[in-house]
Amino acid sequence: MAENENVTVETSDVLVQENQTPPQQEKKPGFKAKVKEWFRKQGVSLKRKPQRIAFLFFVVSSVMYLIGLSVTSPGPVLDFSMQPYLGLSVFITTLFSILVLVLFMNTFPKRGIKYKKDGKKHSMNYIMLALTFIFVIAMFLFDLLYYKQLVACIPSNEAKFFKTLEEAAKYEQYIPGGLESVRLDKLSYRDYLVKALNLDIAHMVFLGISALLLATLPLYKKLIMKIDTSKVVESTEIKEVIDTED
Repeated sequence: MAENENVTVETSDVLVQENQTPPQQEKKPGFKAKVKEWFRKQGVSLKRKPQRIAFLFFVVSSVMYLIGLSVTSPGPVLDFSMQPYLGLSVFITTLFSILVLVLFMNTFPKRGIKYKKDGKKHSMNYIMLALTFIFVIAMFLFDLLYYKQLVACIPSNEAKFFKTLEEAAKYEQYIPGGLESVRLDKLSYRDYLVKALNLDIAHMVFLGISALLLATLPLYKKLIMKIDTSKVVESTEIKEVIDTED
């Protein structure tokens, strides 16, 4: 009986293995599904660190100014050394454009910061935040100083600033005798001078947008948290819990 029972058990095991259905192979997601998943992951990442939006504008602002040094630097160096603060404005703004990125990254450290007074761990370093705003204000003021000093050179240097009357018309208010008194000389024309003015204005605009995005971070953070980043797997909705603390 013992031998017969053993044979029966072995036979039943074989039958069970033969009746098992082979596992179904998972279908590879298509291009559309991959793109959708990429955007979903970006949404999750943005929920965790919404300050990346402001940081992006700070990076664009700094990179734009650093690349434009080939335009802003020749002005004070070659043509208008009589203006004492042009070179200083370029130097300070260049230095602060790099340092403000360092301050911003230390404002939102990965592991947070622990203050000695309350002993609590905070996701934001308020000292670095204050320094970031101070540096932004300083850059804006030096940009404004650069613009005013360069514009002050226009009345006696129209031939170097403008190639056409249409170009001079944009700065007519700074020309004492109006467009009729403009002297144009294409041989002494320096195209980078007007470009320097435009670049300076663009940098001030981007600085303002960056500071505004940083100041209003708590407001649009609430809107970002409402983004649906749920993932549906086999008709079952699985929602990820977003950790907003660093």
